[in-house]
Amino acid sequence: MKNRRLLYYIMLIAGAAIIIYAQDDAKDNWMILIFGIALLMGGLFGINKGITGAKPDMNSFIRSEEEEE
Repeated sequence: MKNRRLLYYIMLIAGAAIIIYAQDDAKDNWMILIFGIALLMGGLFGINKGITGAKPDMNSFIRSEEEEE
């Protein structure tokens, strides 16, 4: 599981570095720019999925859903 999280962080950093590199001359490097954006989004998606993957507790402070008067 930790290997997968490390892979997502590497994808995030590599994607950001590629985007910064490709922005120098975006007309010639548009394929590299698209690849960098795909890596960045894949890394962000994986990290977000890992953060929100935990199920919330069902023990809430609300005991009933009746409206108080």
